[in-house]
Amino acid sequence: MRKLTLTAVAIALAKSLMPLLMKPRNNEQWTSQDKRELKLHLKLLSHVSAYIAILIMPGGLIMLPVIAWWLDRRRCAAHRTQ
Repeated sequence: MRKLTLTAVAIALAKSLMPLLMKPRNNEQWTSQDKRELKLHLKLLSHVSAYIAILIMPGGLIMLPVIAWWLDRRRCAAHRTQ
């Protein structure tokens, strides 16, 4: 559930990322506030990029059950070691 929330937040923030990325193309300079926002966006996207990459790959939706099994297997192994 935590990853789903993080993914939803990252996707929602991506809407405000595009205007920031387009500033240099529109002959505008990034302010220090813009640079801080870019760093925040990139940090959030780095956490969810693996999940997004899997979904956009050909056959990514078919891989979802395999990925869910693999993640659950890792979680169960972590609980056994505790």
